[in-house]
Amino acid sequence: MILSTESLNFLTTLPSQLCDIGQNRGDGMKRYMLQELCSIITDGTHQTPTYTDKKSGVIFLSSKDVTQEKIDWQHVKYIPQDLHEKLYARLAPQRNDILLAKNGTTGIAALVDTDAVFDIYVSLALLRPKKIIYPPYLLSAINSPATRRQFDWGLKGIGVPNLHLNVIQKTEIPVPDYEEQKRIAGFFQKIDGIISNRQRVLTLLDELVKSRFVEMFGDPVLNPKKWERHQLNDDIIFLTSGSRGWSKYFSRDGEIFITIKNVKNGRITLDDVQYVHAPDNAEAKRTKVQAGDLLISITADLGRTGVVSEALAKRGAYINQHLTCIRLNRNVINPEYTAMFMESAGGKCQFDAKNQVGVKAGLNFEAIKGLEIMVPPLSLQNQFSTFVHQVEATKTSVRTQLTALTTLRAKMMQEFFG
Repeated sequence: MILSTESLNFLTTLPSQLCDIGQNRGDGMKRYMLQELCSIITDGTHQTPTYTDKKSGVIFLSSKDVTQEKIDWQHVKYIPQDLHEKLYARLAPQRNDILLAKNGTTGIAALVDTDAVFDIYVSLALLRPKKIIYPPYLLSAINSPATRRQFDWGLKGIGVPNLHLNVIQKTEIPVPDYEEQKRIAGFFQKIDGIISNRQRVLTLLDELVKSRFVEMFGDPVLNPKKWERHQLNDDIIFLTSGSRGWSKYFSRDGEIFITIKNVKNGRITLDDVQYVHAPDNAEAKRTKVQAGDLLISITADLGRTGVVSEALAKRGAYINQHLTCIRLNRNVINPEYTAMFMESAGGKCQFDAKNQVGVKAGLNFEAIKGLEIMVPPLSLQNQFSTFVHQVEATKTSVRTQLTALTTLRAKMMQEFFG
């Protein structure tokens, strides 16, 4: 789970490399407008497409398919082959073209790294670099904060901001000689590769926990090991929902106000949290969480779970109305085990079934109490919980690396592009 020797060597030498970049940039480096650096700057079709199935169609991208400076090919749509030939084939994107989101994820750009045939909607702009500019360098320049600021100044539209082609054309970037462009782009490619690797490690660690759960306890739906089954109500010693109308207590510091976005995969994330100065009343006492409490989302995205750590409980935290707090009898059932069961197919199918009673997603206390759970021996549950804590320690280390890498990347952007 540690960085490779090559990655460590690269990161160790970055300070001196950054210094070189800053010196090479200088205040007098010539800046060029994008229209001077690209042979084509245009957008996709303005005609609303007719979609078809994958087998008989051509990939059709829109701005929603350009995220985190990459093309997301996972959820693309398709248009009929004859429509492609009639409307779009004249300007199908090519390898090393740049796609730039004009709305949605406005200003985010991605490099075309495939020879596959596909078409684009008007929400994307297509930039075709001239030979004087190295495409990966141009991509880094477009995605820099300095360029984003220029885009922000030129955003048009009421409601949905839209980046016009004339703004894109007039946007300026600093341009060193071609070899220096390649060197700078290489830095970003390497550090982006390391960041991508760390993100993949986090995903694999989540999968590891899920696979260990099945390995230890069997399929949570079929229950092949014939574990005893309880209704959750059999093992609940305290159950409550969160507070409403606390916006007046929001602040820039204080205790944590936990919402659905902070709860997932059995853990509580603090990357994006709201702080509160809680009132001294019965509601605050009721909704303040304790170490080992199981939180479950009861509206919108049902069944997301998180377990309150000792550190979070010590700091002080409360839940909002979209979460329920469950305090379990820990002489019978372990909260980390319970959270993973609820995140598994064994829990998800029950959430789906209990949610069929209404149009708006939601669970009441009776539905929560009626959830069924396999109950293996407590010693086995605790063994799984220990494993979860070990994996979380590793994930914390990886997240720390990611934070440092992301900060370093931002510094590199600032050093060169301003």
